[in-house]
Amino acid sequence: MAVGVASSLLLLPPSNIQELVLGTGAAAVGAVISDIDVGTSDSHKEADKIIAVFVLIVAAMIAVEYIWHLGLYNKIVRNTNTERIVMAVAGFLLICAFGKEQPHRSFMHSFLGLVSLTGCVTVFLPMVAPYFAVAFLSHLAIDFLNKRGLKLLFPIKKGFSLDLCSSKGLINRCLLGIGTVASVGLFIFRLGDFYLW
Repeated sequence: MAVGVASSLLLLPPSNIQELVLGTGAAAVGAVISDIDVGTSDSHKEADKIIAVFVLIVAAMIAVEYIWHLGLYNKIVRNTNTERIVMAVAGFLLICAFGKEQPHRSFMHSFLGLVSLTGCVTVFLPMVAPYFAVAFLSHLAIDFLNKRGLKLLFPIKKGFSLDLCSSKGLINRCLLGIGTVASVGLFIFRLGDFYLW
């Protein structure tokens, strides 16, 4: 998640405070949603963690809106309608339900998964779709370094990887540390674009 948020905030400067908060939330979800499929491999607990992170991100955004009145709700309502929200959320959940039942690093780690989920985010709130997509792609890029192949061209069964490291090794821990520092730093930097300290 840390690398996905950092990548999004680095590549996509937000134009206002609402876009910063909503884009950061979308990036956080985009960065972790791929691993919802781990429930079909080694550990169902990992999939539960992904769902918990998703719920926490939504709760945090609601709390931010309630405390600081940033206009997040108005931004969402102004840029969409009830039918679009229902279609987007239903589509997103159906795609995730399908992906959760697929083998790890297959559909949810593919370009088809990226396009499908980003399409749902675009229907819901087009402004944050690029943040979601960049974070999702950063997840794929990091997993591409691992030994286990990604089925990037799902449904084609061939997996691709650079076979450079382990997903639980030193490189992964270093990326977590660097990504966390970069995410926090970039968020504060971008926040400074809207508020003078």
